[in-house]
Amino acid sequence: MDETSRGYMIVDDMPIPELSVRRQYPFNDLEVGQCALIDPEDKDHEAAIRVAASARNRRSNKRFIVRRIPGTDFRVGIWRTE
Repeated sequence: MDETSRGYMIVDDMPIPELSVRRQYPFNDLEVGQCALIDPEDKDHEAAIRVAASARNRRSNKRFIVRRIPGTDFRVGIWRTE
């Protein structure tokens, strides 16, 4: 290993980590007016659902909205609006 004063290290023969499993959400399965209910594991997972919907909105002509379901701890709904 070679350490530098620039804040990084160059390492030989380090294995490439496996890809983490990506969560899949049912964006392609939803028709306009339909909703998919998801029980996120925690607030970070809920944020990931919102980010995924926002990214899908930017990449396609379909539109999705994510809202927390009233009366539940974390359940959210993904609605397709267009």
